[in-house]
Order: sequence, then C-alpha cells, then structure tokens
Amino acid sequence: MGLKFFGQFLIEEECITSSQLRQALDLMDETHVKVGELAQEMGYLNQLQVDNLHREQRYLDAPLGTLAVKRGYLTEVQLVSLLEEQDKRRLRIGDALVELGFVEASNIEDYFGKFQEEQSQFGRALTLPGSLANSRLAEYLLGFFPKIALRIGGIKLKVVEGCLAADRHMGAHSASVPIAGEDGLELMITVDDDFATQLMHGLLGGEIPEEDEVPPLNDVLGEFLSIIAGNSLRALQEEGVKGRLGPPDYGGSAPDGGYAFVLVSTVGKGTLVLTPMQS
Repeated sequence: MGLKFFGQFLIEEECITSSQLRQALDLMDETHVKVGELAQEMGYLNQLQVDNLHREQRYLDAPLGTLAVKRGYLTEVQLVSLLEEQDKRRLRIGDALVELGFVEASNIEDYFGKFQEEQSQFGRALTLPGSLANSRLAEYLLGFFPKIALRIGGIKLKVVEGCLAADRHMGAHSASVPIAGEDGLELMITVDDDFATQLMHGLLGGEIPEEDEVPPLNDVLGEFLSIIAGNSLRALQEEGVKGRLGPPDYGGSAPDGGYAFVLVSTVGKGTLVLTPMQS
C-alpha cells in the first residue's frame, strides 16, 4: 500500500490493464480543453494574448485565467463562465474507462470509494524530515513542484514523504541548482527518459520538428528547476526572506545529507532531492 493515483489503484485491483489505463489517459488528453483554448473558442481572447499568458506563467505561480483577469484580458464574470464550461467538458478517469468499455459504470463508484478509504492516510500535509523540518524554502519548492509540472508538462504527480537520498533514487537524467541564502538548499531533480521528454515538449510548446535540434534533456531539467526555484524565491521575498539562485549543474550522484522525495507520476518516474547547504 502506498500513495498512488486512481488509475494505478485500478491496475493493482486487476480491474484494468496498463494498456487500458494508457488508452483512457490518452482519451482524457484528447478531450481536455485548456482555459486558453476555451477562451479563444468563446471569443474572449486571441492567440497572441494566450501565448503571452503562457510565457508569463513560467515565472509566476498563477493559473492562466487569473493572469488574464489581472492583465485586463478577461472579466471575473467571463473567467467564471470559462471555468464552469471547462468543468462540464472535463472527462474524469473513471468516465473515460466507462466510455471505452473497460469498466462497468456501476462498479466505478465502488472502486473509487475503496480507493479513497485506502488513500485517506496520505491526505495529511507533507512532513519535512531532519534539518528540513522548519525550512520555508523547502515547503515552497515542494509545493510549487506539482503545480508547475502540471502547468508546463501536463504531468500529474504527488510527492511522497522524504527519506535520505541514495543511489537507488537516481535516474537517467539529473540536474541541480543551488539556492543561497539564510535557508540555503540545493534543489535536484533526477528522472527517467519519459519524464524528461514530457517536460521538454511542455517547455518547447509541443512536439519538435525532425529538422530541429533536440536540446539535451539535462538542460531541460535545469531550466525547469530554475522556474520552480524562481517562483519559490519570489514567494519568500513577500515574507521578507532573501535568497539567490545559482547556475544549474548536471549529472552527479546522490548528494550526502540530501533528502529524496519520490514522485508518483502519470508520466515516467522521478525524484526530487533537497540538500541543506553549509552556511
């Protein structure tokens, strides 16, 4: 038993296969309408405005709709109507499995109830281990990570309680950035090919044409970490805490004194490592 998504739970219950889950996730992606796309469809925004908002989202922790209202592109009433319409069209994993004929509609609610009961023990706030216990920077980094991974790469993930980092946590691609300050930390991400490739496509806006040069995946991870660290530092500045982001480093082994937070992800596998810096 452990932290997981509903689809993974259904596989363990032998209700569906991995292939069926992938088909259901693909159907959800195909039918999902983003707020920016919906705003264009309804005539509220144009393509240039949406592109500008997407670029701005990389550096600000805010949904596209919220930024659009802040910039005067949308009214509050328009945003509410967009979110209501988006919710009406959203296809949940259980609905997708039923639509594809993989699970009977009458069984989905029973499985979901069992899933919620099992996962209820993981609903509490994440506890930071060891010397991270009182670190506001660590709290912000772990809080921003799932939101930005979803926003940029379309990756849904959950963060598992931390433990001391070890070689078993290391993936095929790794990058780290130092964040200096009163509560300094080194932020590292180490992931497999699938996770890194999904992030690359998200950062570059989709599939890369064959004639274009594919950037090194470690460079992609470094840029992604810089975005997360930048958002965290801006949040800390609002609390009067200053910090400084250093340049990315690539590769390496599990750092001594680092704490690993395994990522339960819908795409690939990965681990986030936070290491207190010596003052």
